[in-house]
Amino acid sequence: MMDNLSNLFDNTARKHPDNVAVIFHENESSFQQVTYKELQEESINVAGIISERQGYDTFNRKSVSDCDSNTDKYPSIIAILSHPGPAAIACILGVLKNNAYFYINPDCTKAELMTCVNRVRPHFILVEENVLTIANLDFSVVASSFSVFGKCFKLVLFKEVNAVNSDLAYVITTSGSTGTPKFVYVPHKCIMPNIYDFVNIFEINTEDSIFCAAPLTFDPSVVDLFMAFKTGAKLVMVAPHILKMPDVLLDIMIKKTVTILQATPTLMLSLKTKAKETILSSDSSLKVLALGGESFPKISVLKHWLGVNCKTRIFNIYGVTEVSCWATVTEVNVTECEQQTNYKGLETYNQVKNNENILDTLNLTGDVVPIGKPLSFTIVKLLKSNLENAAEGEEGEIFIGGTARACWVDDGSLSSLGCMNVKDDGSKQVLRQTGDKGVLKNGNIYCLGRLDFIIKRNGQKVSLHEISRACETFSYVEKSMIIPEGNKIIAFVCSRDKNVISKETVKKDLKSLLSNWKMPDEIIVVQEIPFNMHGKVCREKLLQKRPVRETCRINDSDSLEHLLKIHWKTILGINNVHCKDNFVKSGGDSLSAVQLVEELEKHLQYEVPELLDIILNSSFENTLKSLTHYYLANNENETFHPSKRPKKDNHKNESQAGQQSDMTERERSFGNETQKLQTDSAIKKCVVSRRGFYNYGHFHVDLLLPQHAEFSWKYNLGKCIDSSPLIVEYDNGKIFLFVGSHSHRFICTDAVTGGKYWSVTLADRVESSPSVSRDGRFVYVGCYSGDLYCLRIDDGHISWKYKTGDVIKSSPVVDHNTGYVMFGSHDKNLYCLNQEGKLIWKNEIAKGSIFSSPCICDNLVFVATLDGVIAGVEIISGVVLWKDHVSKPVFSSPAQYSQGIVFGNVIGDIFGYSSTGSRLWKYKAGSNIFSSPFILKLQSGEEVIAIGCHNNNVYFLNSKGEKMSEYCGKAPVYATPFLYTASNNTVISVICETSGLVHFVDLNAGKSTYKQNLSLCNKSIFSPLTLTEIKLPGELFASPVVYRNKVYICSRDNFIYCFNLEC
Repeated sequence: MMDNLSNLFDNTARKHPDNVAVIFHENESSFQQVTYKELQEESINVAGIISERQGYDTFNRKSVSDCDSNTDKYPSIIAILSHPGPAAIACILGVLKNNAYFYINPDCTKAELMTCVNRVRPHFILVEENVLTIANLDFSVVASSFSVFGKCFKLVLFKEVNAVNSDLAYVITTSGSTGTPKFVYVPHKCIMPNIYDFVNIFEINTEDSIFCAAPLTFDPSVVDLFMAFKTGAKLVMVAPHILKMPDVLLDIMIKKTVTILQATPTLMLSLKTKAKETILSSDSSLKVLALGGESFPKISVLKHWLGVNCKTRIFNIYGVTEVSCWATVTEVNVTECEQQTNYKGLETYNQVKNNENILDTLNLTGDVVPIGKPLSFTIVKLLKSNLENAAEGEEGEIFIGGTARACWVDDGSLSSLGCMNVKDDGSKQVLRQTGDKGVLKNGNIYCLGRLDFIIKRNGQKVSLHEISRACETFSYVEKSMIIPEGNKIIAFVCSRDKNVISKETVKKDLKSLLSNWKMPDEIIVVQEIPFNMHGKVCREKLLQKRPVRETCRINDSDSLEHLLKIHWKTILGINNVHCKDNFVKSGGDSLSAVQLVEELEKHLQYEVPELLDIILNSSFENTLKSLTHYYLANNENETFHPSKRPKKDNHKNESQAGQQSDMTERERSFGNETQKLQTDSAIKKCVVSRRGFYNYGHFHVDLLLPQHAEFSWKYNLGKCIDSSPLIVEYDNGKIFLFVGSHSHRFICTDAVTGGKYWSVTLADRVESSPSVSRDGRFVYVGCYSGDLYCLRIDDGHISWKYKTGDVIKSSPVVDHNTGYVMFGSHDKNLYCLNQEGKLIWKNEIAKGSIFSSPCICDNLVFVATLDGVIAGVEIISGVVLWKDHVSKPVFSSPAQYSQGIVFGNVIGDIFGYSSTGSRLWKYKAGSNIFSSPFILKLQSGEEVIAIGCHNNNVYFLNSKGEKMSEYCGKAPVYATPFLYTASNNTVISVICETSGLVHFVDLNAGKSTYKQNLSLCNKSIFSPLTLTEIKLPGELFASPVVYRNKVYICSRDNFIYCFNLEC
């Protein structure tokens, strides 16, 4: 056996120099082909160019420089950024002569590219000039320029490089289909056994044509390449877009007489019956079809792909990228399997209902295929949770590995970054968890699906793979895909009989196999299952096939009650609901309550802010009363405000998600009194938001101990204001206030007088609180339309807007180092844009929407989601450095304090986390928290953390999470309390209750002197005292802001109020 991939190719090139090595189709009519001799010559040229810059001789690994460092004994990682084709293959072979390659998808974004570079830290990048131009990349250190098969390349140098194992062959990423993508470092000795095994098993020779269906970023491509290069066979490649054109793809396979095809089942499924008539017909040239990367199809489905008397050998190949590439193989005899296919009788409906797992009802020797026998140097084990071997009939997790099959895996966690032993000789046996559930039957291991495809719904664990297998027991189902969305389960069913089969049929049949609590919430029949660049199911495209749901017409309170009953019962999976029923006691939780709220709001087309709270804490009867109240109020408002919140699908002038949007006429219209403010040359001195003060330079404003609040002015914004105001003072003496409302209006006023500078009408309501740009010239705000707006502070002109996939309630934050603006969306993504509105990166943090606002600390941005995930994300790259789960939804925005961040979840747990993701402490408030924490740093260096709660209290904690005191109010506190230090060192808290009461509280009351430290270090309990209060007519959900002895309060009675604070 050759010791590495490079020697394997060179040996074949010497034996068969004139054989065609690679045929590449850029489109259906034109192709390029090169011989082994030509490919070898170009690869030697590439290797020589790298060696000149690296200090290596072209053909061996000895240093040619007397001043080499010790690290020169080890190869470097060389990244390749090029479109697929002969030039890319020559680059791979050239790199492999002395180094390890890392092929990067040429269609990646700049942010994705930098993530790859920062994680892998290659010595050089070979960049195709066309990619350099398209991606708008600017590399400052270009070591060399050269051409490969007529394509121009640049060799780009990087300073920080990884030292690597001398046997390293390549670096590859996992597809991410089973979780967060990982970077896998693969040595030659790990992949070489795969090449030799499959050449022997598939009986490959020089006459064969091997079709490379996998992209070069996917490790099955390595097997395809070197199966050909081991034997002198032809490698047939196509441009990525051709894989999505079945007719063209099949035509190329036939014309090039493809004999070996390694593909995913999803790719084959996309070919439908045409494969049966072409590459899988009786006279086809195809000798071998090897299916892997996904669950092997049912025998009954596979049979429909095959033509009569088809002679193609079929194989099931199984493996994971972490043990690159394949671990097991079995040849599948369709005729024999079909004879064995026999489902165990489902004797009675009740027996099936009581069955823990539908997979137990299947005969695993028939329609389901085992993963097969281990390949050379590979160990496969089925281990139970106690890590003991599973016995016959027992289930466990599949582990694979071995001494020679060990790869180093970087999963992106902080703990893995320093654990790579670059000089490891690989003598230890390594077993990798696959994350796949298996069962041992008749000495064979059968894969039952992903262990992490288990979700908890209404207190019950549900296996998504179990639902999928249940769907696929029906003869009319070719393939199914089960996708969780929040607390919902969506079943996509691909059927040959689309015109006959309905979702009602599928639902009826599923009810005979699954318990009610396991049933999917939605069943969607599709004609085909879309696939991604790796040939696996593309979930994003699949979700786009969901039909748009029509809203229910609400005419009166009876139809409103009917609507509530339908969704209440559907989400809880119950048959009846009574007026006194409590949602939680009926089996619901906060996630399902969020789902219920979302369903109701889709139909009502307006929001009831406290609805989630009522559902979680009250009865069906009270929930209906609240809905009825807001329904009637909304209809009354229509007399004066006829425009309701528009449906997202009806915005005619808006762009697709992930793009900058054009302005609508409505958005271009400003108020009649618009003034030019001339802030371009002004410098901002202070910014005040619900998070507190941010001073620039040595700027300080003395604040009074308030004994009285005198009304100053109010401004009518036309509808409810749930957004908190932003105050910005400039060095020219101007102080601006920015805020938006449900009326779609966003305004800039004089914070002192209340006079309007400008007003702009946005596409939808505004609940997001605004932020100011780093240079102080622009203000950012999110909108229900899914747009983030950038408005010029001078005149309110919309400089740009960026479209996301759903509502934006999250308030944007600005990084003062980069100027980047970051915010969350209900499309579940965290976005990072530059000041020009260009996307730097976006990241789907979890499966829950992002309601709260991000928080910046050092070089990280922290974000929380409605499925209870908290994460730390690197600002520059968008890489998630850590995640944790706090069990319940998080509406509270994380806030920075001395030890990291603090936030609360919906059930009243308040958490302190370090910036590296360690949970430092937890305090239980005992009731729902929708408020965000406010952090006040005292002159002593100690801190006060304040957070409101549904139980009418505001809790004051120290930096260790220990309660100092609590303020007991008269109504729930959703708004963030505002804290500041008065001129006599008294700590003041401004607390807004939902009832409209505003309290000004002295936190030092009860102390013998007014000292700012509050004795925090010994958990001293103090008694807050209300100094004065204000009663406003509307409910209060927005957070108050205090500046220059004025308090600004936004109310749901449509007004923003300003009061002067007086001694």
